[in-house]
Amino acid sequence: MEPILGGQDLQNIRKRIGSGMTYLTTDELRRLLTVAYNRNRMHHLAMLATFIHGFRVSELIALTDADVANETIACKRCKHSVQDRQPILKHRDPIWDETPLLTMKGRFFPISAGRMWQVIQRCGQLAGISRDKLHPHSLRHSTAMNIWEETKNLGLVQLRMGHKSASSTLVYLRESDRMKSDSAMAAVMGRL
Repeated sequence: MEPILGGQDLQNIRKRIGSGMTYLTTDELRRLLTVAYNRNRMHHLAMLATFIHGFRVSELIALTDADVANETIACKRCKHSVQDRQPILKHRDPIWDETPLLTMKGRFFPISAGRMWQVIQRCGQLAGISRDKLHPHSLRHSTAMNIWEETKNLGLVQLRMGHKSASSTLVYLRESDRMKSDSAMAAVMGRL
């Protein structure tokens, strides 16, 4: 999916790029997931799935075994976002392995959004991560930032996050450590 910018999108980009957000570095993600894995495998899997698929907490806690088929998971997005199916991550390192989702039954994560917040706060505190980065949506932001940092492909970020509008995706450029918002805008505009 290629990002397509319309007139209204272009007018809103500067406002959205300046909005700011928090996300976790790869090292912070590993530390957070390691603590969660060692404390509670269900909480670990909830955080991992949130990160891997860019779920909002409301999307995560609605997952059931009916959403898993052929080693993929249905990403039923909220906020009128694009629905898709994504592969379940198989990894030799159990910290990054989502395959336990394949054998789960019923509702996967019977946890409230408030409890998810508490779990992330506690695990993050034990992992030595700054408190301002410890909220469930920071995992979603981390998904986008990791994809952007690795690929510099806005279309891929847009697809993974389920964004209908490219302006929703462009907000992540603001947070890239390697560029300022003006140069990011110039780079994006130069690619169109």
